[in-house]
Amino acid sequence: MMKPKNLVGPKPPRSLSPGAKEEWRELAPIAWNLGSLNAQRFRGFEVLCEALAQERAARAAIAAEGITVGEAKKAHPALKIQAEARRVALGLLIDFQLSARPGHLYSPLIGAEEALDELNDSASAHCFARPKRKRRRKKLVVAQEARPVDAADESAVEQEHL
Repeated sequence: MMKPKNLVGPKPPRSLSPGAKEEWRELAPIAWNLGSLNAQRFRGFEVLCEALAQERAARAAIAAEGITVGEAKKAHPALKIQAEARRVALGLLIDFQLSARPGHLYSPLIGAEEALDELNDSASAHCFARPKRKRRRKKLVVAQEARPVDAADESAVEQEHL
């Protein structure tokens, strides 16, 4: 997957493995600009990137060594790691809006290129800036509650009416 031009996003945390940092650099700008990644969701995104890195490493090990190991031709241990990493990654990719939900057709949107161009144009020079949305706020009319009137209030009301 190639990162669209001019998208900006947060830098990867230092605690990530080198493979997970590569995944972060590729996916974080997309998720950030979609609005599905924010500071409160960094930990989940770290888990996603680590799962994708583990899946990639397991895939490389299987490609290099084959799907079976030993003379007994047992399944390669990396197959289990790969399957679990894919399971975790798929759920998180969906959660961060980076993949279609299972059972839904994933088709390119009409006008997606234009929308991406608009998104790229709206990215500001600031690393974490996102365009602000104007929200309409409904005016709320609240009826005033009746409250007991004491003697001082009654005399003030009477003087106003005179």
